[in-house]
Amino acid sequence: MSPIKSEDSFKKLLEILVPLFSDSLLVGEKIDLANRYKIPPRMMEKGSTADHAYALPPSFPLDTPALLDASVNEQWVLFFKLANLSRSLVGKKSSKDVSTAFYYLLKSLPHIKMPWEIVNSDFIRASNQEGLTPSQRYRMGTGLSYIGKLYNKYDLSTQSIKYRQNPHPRPERSSKPLLPDLESCRLLAEGFKNPKNTFETLVTSAFALLNYAPSRASEIVALDINCITDLDGFGLRFPSPAKNGTAVVKRAPCSEFEEIVRVAVDRLIANSRAVREAATWYKSNPDDLYIPPGLEQLNNKSAFSPTEALAIIGFGRSDGLTSALLHPHRRNSPRFYYMPPGLSRLFEGTLAKGDEVKVPVSGSAVISRSRLLSWVKNHFSSTFPYVDGVSRVTFIDSIFVYPFSSLYPITKIFWKCDYIPDFFSTSKLQMHFSKLFFRSVGREDLSLGTHMMRHLLNTLAQTKHIDQRIIAMWSGRSSVEQNSEYDHRSMEEKTEAVDAD
Repeated sequence: MSPIKSEDSFKKLLEILVPLFSDSLLVGEKIDLANRYKIPPRMMEKGSTADHAYALPPSFPLDTPALLDASVNEQWVLFFKLANLSRSLVGKKSSKDVSTAFYYLLKSLPHIKMPWEIVNSDFIRASNQEGLTPSQRYRMGTGLSYIGKLYNKYDLSTQSIKYRQNPHPRPERSSKPLLPDLESCRLLAEGFKNPKNTFETLVTSAFALLNYAPSRASEIVALDINCITDLDGFGLRFPSPAKNGTAVVKRAPCSEFEEIVRVAVDRLIANSRAVREAATWYKSNPDDLYIPPGLEQLNNKSAFSPTEALAIIGFGRSDGLTSALLHPHRRNSPRFYYMPPGLSRLFEGTLAKGDEVKVPVSGSAVISRSRLLSWVKNHFSSTFPYVDGVSRVTFIDSIFVYPFSSLYPITKIFWKCDYIPDFFSTSKLQMHFSKLFFRSVGREDLSLGTHMMRHLLNTLAQTKHIDQRIIAMWSGRSSVEQNSEYDHRSMEEKTEAVDAD
C-alpha cells in the first residue's frame, strides 16, 4: 500500500472512531488534545482507558526527539486516545498496556514519523530495546500486539504488520507473601482504638474499611461522605469499583463490623470537616483566599503578618510551639516562627537568610495576599476539585480529604494546616502501611500491603465454602476466573473442602 493510501486510511479511522467516543474526546465542540488529559502521574495506576483515554504515560520522561514531537502532535495524540478507547469495542478491559507500548514504540524511533508511516521494523525495534524489566517488556509486548492488530484492521501502514502476538513471556509472580502478618494487623487494630493524630486516623480507619470487605485500596480512598446506606440493612456503597466494576453495596458480615465501619467513617468525616469547608470555598472562588470563621477582620487586607498568615492557613504543631530560637545554644538569640515548608520564602521584609529562610518574631515581615494564595493553591492536586482523575469524587465529598500536614519521623512532631485540603491517595496509604505507621510505633521491622487484606478475606471466604459467584461479586470482579488467584489455602485444606462438599 502506498503512503498516500495509508494516510487516507488514518483519516477514515478518525471518521469512524471519533463520533463513537465523543463523550471522552470532546470538550464542547472541540477535541481535547491535552496529552495528560485528566490523570496526574501518581494516579496512572488508577487510569481507566474506557472513560478517560489517557495518551502517553505521564509518569514516563519524554527524553527523545520522537517522544517530544509526538506528545504535541495532534494526529499522534488523537491516535493514542482512540487506540486506548477502541479496546472496549472488542470487549477488552481497561489497561495501560497500549499507552506503555506507544511510549516505547516512539522512544525507539530515530526520528518522528506520522502514525501512517510506522512499519514492521519499527515494531521490532521497539520490542527488542534494552534496559526493560521482564514486567515492562511483557506489558509493552501486550500493547504492541494490540496496536499491530489495529494497524492491520484499518490498513494504517504501508505493510501488513506481523506483530500480532506478544513474544515476551509473562513474568513469574512475585515471591513476596500475599497474606498479611498478624502482628502488623494487631498493631493497626490497637491504633484504631485511640488514634494519636490525623495520619493514624486515616491509616487505621482505612485498615478497618479494608477488613470490612475485599476491596482495593483505590476503592477505599474514593469513598464519599454518603458511603454508608441503611436501605435494606447496613451497607457500604461503592459507586465506581476499579477495573470497570459495576456499582455495588457490600453488606456487613456481622453486627460488630457495622459498628466498626460507622466509627471509622464518622472519624474520617470529622477529621476532614474544616478542610472540606475550605475546599468548598476554593471550588467556587479559585482566585480568592479562604478566610476561616473568626478571622473576618482580615477579609479586606492585601498583606498579612506572620501570625495572621499562619492563622489563615490554620497552621499548628502537636507540641503547641509557635516559635524557636534562631541559634538554640545562645540565650539572647532572636526567635523565629515555625512555618510549613516553603512559606517563609514568600515573606518580604527583614528575614534571616541562610540554609533556610526564617521569619523573625520581632521583625516587620509581611506576605502579600496573592503570594499566600499562590502557596496554598500549589498544594492542590492537578485534578482539583476532584480527588483524582477517575472516581469523580470531589474534595468536598471525600472522606479521605485531610489537612495538609506531616509527621517528622525523628522528633515525632506532627503539624498540619487545617484549611489547606490534601488527599490521602492510594500511594500515600501504601507508604504508611509499608513503613511510616510502624516506624511511628517503634516497629520498623513490620509492614503491611494494602492488597493483603483482599487476599486474606478471599481466602477466608473459600474456607467457608461460599459460592464462587458470590465471592467474585463481593470482591468486585466481573467473573469467577480470578478467584483462584486469591485462594491461598493449602492443598490439604482444598482437598478437605472437596471431601466435605
